[in-house]
Amino acid sequence: MFVAKDFQELYALVSGDQTIDDIGASVDCGIRCDKHCCRPGHTSKYLLPGERAFLEDALAERGDPPFGFASLGYFETIVEPNTRACACEPLRDLRPFNCRIFPYGPRIEGTEVKGLQKGNRKHLEPCWITTPAPMWEKDAVQAWQRILSDEDNLVFFARLATLWEWNQAADRGEDPGHVLVALASLEAASPKERWALCARFFSRSD
Repeated sequence: MFVAKDFQELYALVSGDQTIDDIGASVDCGIRCDKHCCRPGHTSKYLLPGERAFLEDALAERGDPPFGFASLGYFETIVEPNTRACACEPLRDLRPFNCRIFPYGPRIEGTEVKGLQKGNRKHLEPCWITTPAPMWEKDAVQAWQRILSDEDNLVFFARLATLWEWNQAADRGEDPGHVLVALASLEAASPKERWALCARFFSRSD
């Protein structure tokens, strides 16, 4: 599991400008979509294993924290105030990894992250950006590789993938029993099987 030093290095990798214009100037992508992904209720922000503890320790040194935390059962999340669009706006250097990387997930081949891909899902439709800044993309790929090379993180995303497939099966009216079996046996799955689950998860669409 990642410790404080790992999160500090991870955050540093994806602290640059994610979106730039044709002349290379930084663009605030939230202006055009009215910060759709940041607003409470539009998206769920997952925290990586160990990230809540890291943020709680870091926020304790900063006074009144700009956001809180909650458990959603299979992952931790931030609790966002309704008084502003962006929960972490007052403290950008401590915004969670999910906020830094959104809306891009890893493009996985085998056990390697080969690039980034944007999620193809209806709730992301207000998002107008399609291509990350080249230098940021390079660092983001490295960040995803570091994350998924950690066993706890790999199991975390494999679990989310299995839960997603369970939800999809239920929506189709199918018996999700096989997914429950997969969830129960996830701890015994091989790294290759877990990587395959992650690849499916990040390629999902509505």
